[in-house]
Amino acid sequence: NRQRMALTNAVLDYVRNNELDKLADAAVSITHRHAGLGVQAEHYPIVHKNLLASIAHVMGDAVTPEVGEGFSEALLALAKFFVEEEQKLYSMAAARSGGWVGVRDFKVSAKSALTQDCAELTFVPAEGPTADIDFTPGQFLTVHVKKAGATPRHYTV
Repeated sequence: NRQRMALTNAVLDYVRNNELDKLADAAVSITHRHAGLGVQAEHYPIVHKNLLASIAHVMGDAVTPEVGEGFSEALLALAKFFVEEEQKLYSMAAARSGGWVGVRDFKVSAKSALTQDCAELTFVPAEGPTADIDFTPGQFLTVHVKKAGATPRHYTV
């Protein structure tokens, strides 16, 4: 439900402004989350179709052909932006020292309690090269825990 509301609010903000630069911080955060989840260009037509159907359902008769076309054009422009920015992130991840694209398995090799509520974890690749991995301060990192009911969590480095 939180994801649905976040998507709805992001789309409404974009449609209201129709200027992505006014939503730059939100757009950067969204593209990093999408990249962490492995969102690909071929997913966007599915999202486009379902968002338009949802908009038509919620707005009813207010969605005239012209309004529907306006929403469609805005969503397609937003999708184009996301695809381009996410591709840059995928390319940067692959080009880094120790980098890769997609999901990679790691094991926790060390854990230190920093505070009562905060721990520092050290990870090593489960398989393959164990060379140091370059990260950029502030870079987003998505952790997928292999546990029933677990959802990916996004962190900054």
